[in-house]
Amino acid sequence: MKMTLEEVDTMHSSVDNGISIADALRGTLLRAKEQSRITCGVYDTAKRMEVAPENIMLCVMAAEDVSDVTKQIHLTLMEALCWENEVRLLKVDSSTKLAKLIGDVKPIIDNNGNQRTFKSDDLKCLLIEYPPDELSTAEENIIEYYKLVCNTFPHPIVPLPA
Repeated sequence: MKMTLEEVDTMHSSVDNGISIADALRGTLLRAKEQSRITCGVYDTAKRMEVAPENIMLCVMAAEDVSDVTKQIHLTLMEALCWENEVRLLKVDSSTKLAKLIGDVKPIIDNNGNQRTFKSDDLKCLLIEYPPDELSTAEENIIEYYKLVCNTFPHPIVPLPA
C-alpha cells in the first residue's frame, strides 16, 4: 500500500474518531503504566520478547540517532525481533518527549517485583503488553493506525507533543 505524504500527515493529526495519534499513544502509555504493563530498556524488552511475544501489544521505539554503536545495534536487533514475532512497532520522534509523557507517573515494578523509575535511556525502546481486560479506545486507535501504516515504507514517525 503506497500512501502520499498528505495521507500520512492526515493520519498523524487524527485517527477515526478525531483523536490525534499522539494523544492515543499518550493514553495507551499512561493506562499501560497504571496497570504495570510496560517493559522498558533494550535489554529488558529483548528478554520479555523472548519469553512471551504473543502478550506484546506494541513496541514503541525512539527514532533518534544513538551515538553509542552498541546501543544502536541492540535497537536494530529489537526491531528485527518485532518483525519476526509480528509485534506492532511504532517509532516516535524523541525519547525525551516519551520520558516526559510517562516518566513522572508512579514507578514501575519490574519482573522481579523490584520498584524502579525510568531512565531516559530506558525509553529508547519499550514494550506494552495487552491489557487484562478489553482494549481502551486509545489502544484500539493505536492498533487501527498501525494497520493503516504497516505497509508504508519508510514507516511514519509519530510526533509527540513537546
